[in-house]
Amino acid sequence: MRGLVFFMDLLYYIWQGNNVYDNFKKLIDSPPLPTSVTLG
Repeated sequence: MRGLVFFMDLLYYIWQGNNVYDNFKKLIDSPPLPTSVTLG
């Protein structure tokens, strides 16, 4: 069971990483104000 939880945590971490990467790309591709609001 602990292994499954670790695996889900890993998937969540990867998903968060992709989300941060997308926000970083938006920061480069668009004006900084909306992206900074999105990053909150």
